[in-house]
Amino acid sequence: MKLLRNGVLGKFVGDSAMLWGAQMAGVLLSVIASIFVTRALGPEGRGVYTWLLTLAGIGSHVALFGLDTANRRLAASEPEKIPALLRMNLGLIFGAGSLVSAALAVIALGNDMVKDSPLLVALAVVTVPLNAMMMAVSSVLMAEQKIGQAALSSFLPKALLGVAFGGIVIAGVVSVGGALGVNLLVTVVGTALPLWWLRGHLLDGRGGLEFRPYVQTVWRTCSAAYIAGLAYYMMQKVDVLMIGYYMGEAPTGYYGVASNMADLMIMPISIIAAMLSTRMAAGHKAGVVTGLARHVVALTMGLAVVGCAFTWVIAPWIIELLFGPAFAPAAEVLRLLCVAVVGLSFFMLMHNILIATGRARYLALPALVGCGANVGLNMMLIPAYGLIGACVASIIAYPLAGLVGLGILMWGRRDAQKTAAR
Repeated sequence: MKLLRNGVLGKFVGDSAMLWGAQMAGVLLSVIASIFVTRALGPEGRGVYTWLLTLAGIGSHVALFGLDTANRRLAASEPEKIPALLRMNLGLIFGAGSLVSAALAVIALGNDMVKDSPLLVALAVVTVPLNAMMMAVSSVLMAEQKIGQAALSSFLPKALLGVAFGGIVIAGVVSVGGALGVNLLVTVVGTALPLWWLRGHLLDGRGGLEFRPYVQTVWRTCSAAYIAGLAYYMMQKVDVLMIGYYMGEAPTGYYGVASNMADLMIMPISIIAAMLSTRMAAGHKAGVVTGLARHVVALTMGLAVVGCAFTWVIAPWIIELLFGPAFAPAAEVLRLLCVAVVGLSFFMLMHNILIATGRARYLALPALVGCGANVGLNMMLIPAYGLIGACVASIIAYPLAGLVGLGILMWGRRDAQKTAAR
């Protein structure tokens, strides 16, 4: 207990609890407000809103270019270079990120849902470099151990979202454009906060980084994590884009509501997986890791199955209670996604164990396989079976990605045993 109170472990646990608490409080506020906005938008409006934000979210992960990971490493190891590092981030993200935004705008305007709504498209895609910058500079706060500011930068934008959404609901002026405008405002604030807290570095004109060597260093050290993160995000979100392309507004709205519920279900699993990764990395010995992983994976998967079974039972009731009878078709989608969440839980555990056991160079492979499978299956199943087909694609793709991760772990273990036997 003394170690927990006074040692490095205690500080780590306390910092993690602060960040987790800030994230959960912000998520709770924004989710509650989003429920009322969703009821006001209806399935069609919610479908357009969900599709555009999903497209922008993928663009933000592209425009990040792995800088969140690079910043966390370089800011901690070479703090004297933080001013030059931040200037380089601004140039890369707002420069190349703007090109990503323009490309996504062209893609969006080719979709029948929004082809006549260039303002809505603009409100969505302009957030691409802003969100990327917010993710990148927040990791600098973490590297500098400014945990309180990092927690506030997570909580305050979500709290603002909740307040602003509540305002437009009370005023009776909810629209897709209004919701996207609020989202843009919140993104601007979420980007400005960490930049303001890091303004001392930004105003420090000393030093510099050569562009090409920096990019080469970032790509060499962080490319696997970047590709894995992008593929992981796309594996989860590409079905929303494809439903919007094949089926239009209302089905995208139903699926968006159900997938958001699934995202909330997976949050406890992600926390457990991250804790498992940290514990395994701290005690990376073959026997300890194997025993710990086996028990934690079994317990976590059991919790996932029980939680998903409970959600399956209450899905029709909870959907209509929260979102109203207009979203009743989302209940069957949520039930099928409960099965997908079990597979996604398995994948997340394997993903974090790969990180903990020093196999980061293989990190991208499971997510890429899962993403490719999800895209291919959606192309085959959505035109034939609609929303059910999209759910089945996820049910197959998620555990497939997890099995690839498990295969890498087993191969690595056998390889280590052969080496030890020589």
